[in-house]
Amino acid sequence: MTGNGEFEDQICSNGSSFWECRAYQRTVKRVDGANKLCSELCLMIQERAELEKAYSSNLKKWSARWLSFLDSGLEYGTGSCPWRGLCKEAEAISNIHLNVRNILLDEIQTGLKHWQKEHFHKSSLPPQNLKETKQFDQDFELAQKLWAKRLKRAHCTKKEYYQACKTERSLQVQVQNAKNDPSGTAEQNGDKKSTRCTGSYTIQLEHKKLKKIQEKLAKAEKDVQRTRNAYKLAIAELDTESARYVEEMTKVFTRTQDFERERLCFFKETFNNLHNALNVCAKADYDSIYNELAHSISQCDIESDLQWWSVNHGVDMPFVFPRFEEYSPELAAMSHKKRGTIIDHGLPVTLTNVTTISSPVDRHSTVTSTNNSEHNDVRLDNGVISSPNGPQSVIHTPFDDKASKMSTPPPTTTSADGDGNDEVVSSGACDSEVNDATYDDGRPGVKVRALYDYVGQEDDEISFVAGDVFDKLEEADDQGWCKGRKDGRAGLYPANYVEVLHKEDP
Repeated sequence: MTGNGEFEDQICSNGSSFWECRAYQRTVKRVDGANKLCSELCLMIQERAELEKAYSSNLKKWSARWLSFLDSGLEYGTGSCPWRGLCKEAEAISNIHLNVRNILLDEIQTGLKHWQKEHFHKSSLPPQNLKETKQFDQDFELAQKLWAKRLKRAHCTKKEYYQACKTERSLQVQVQNAKNDPSGTAEQNGDKKSTRCTGSYTIQLEHKKLKKIQEKLAKAEKDVQRTRNAYKLAIAELDTESARYVEEMTKVFTRTQDFERERLCFFKETFNNLHNALNVCAKADYDSIYNELAHSISQCDIESDLQWWSVNHGVDMPFVFPRFEEYSPELAAMSHKKRGTIIDHGLPVTLTNVTTISSPVDRHSTVTSTNNSEHNDVRLDNGVISSPNGPQSVIHTPFDDKASKMSTPPPTTTSADGDGNDEVVSSGACDSEVNDATYDDGRPGVKVRALYDYVGQEDDEISFVAGDVFDKLEEADDQGWCKGRKDGRAGLYPANYVEVLHKEDP
């Protein structure tokens, strides 16, 4: 007999309804997800605060540098006013963004951490799971315990009843065969290779065997009636328990919904506070950005989210009560005839569109291959970029130090090809996976002509029509596919769809 844990796991895997055994685990794990969301939102706010601080610091450095430049006296008279005005504007913007950083950390992030600490409590002993998760899990398990026990009882009695019906039907067939064939079948007679019985002795022996089978049939009929009654009784007990089960499970689920509603309300309030803190610019071209953010926050409908969860993972899901199902020999026989789908990968490729080539010369297609040379820009030591369009100057900013570290290209290695030319190979290219089917190394191929039309079914296949001429790069594999190149693109095609062109062929 299947253990209780294995039976519950089987129920969970077969049905996704909230009312199945231990299917409430998704709702319980939502509490763990809420705690993780709080931590991730804190990290998100922390990173944004660091960006605001870095921007403020760079603005101050930029302002101090150009104020120092003005002290040299190179710009004179009222011409220095615009310079100093730009520096003062940078200091003002710097103070604003520094204030944003302080609000993000001192008010919003601190409040979020405090709320998380009040609503989520970890156990003192390893593995330090959330107490709220454990409590909800225990409450759901207690509400489901008796119902799950009776459901298991109904499942077992159903299995016993079906097995008794199968045994009864098998014995009925044996009795019928024994009555129709007095000599008995090979299975009923046993091993009688050398034993031969005469007349009356054989008839008496067959009567005894028939009587034994009939006795087994009578016992099987009693088992069918007994297991049938037990199955009906188990279903009746399950129906009696279902009302209480629904009520208790709904109570616990409502508590989880209230807990999640509180988190959603707090998150919406936090997002509104973030919007107010970040909306520091009153320029017309910035209004659209912050108005769009405000609109996205206003679309947060808490009740709609909770209702969606209830419909898809909660008490509003359909509750199908187990009902008595009569045994059907036809369905039982059909279940033994199921076979897995067998895929024979060795079958040849089926021709989908066969076209006769009347004039191969008229159907030739020109194979073109273009090799585009890549021009790499070279940064010189004097801060000038050499490119095909001419040298370009580079303006250094206070962000160059960080930007250069973040955007440093991967190291390259230099190798010489057969002509003595250096070839630069990026180490990043070695890490990426190359699709062998579509990778073209530029090597020459063997000219082939298409005999039939073929339309590629996958991304790594090439298409052609009868009469097209293209290159074959590799011989056919054990599956009957060749690698070729057509119109500058490499891919796979069926080997028996083409023929090799000889020099005398047009």
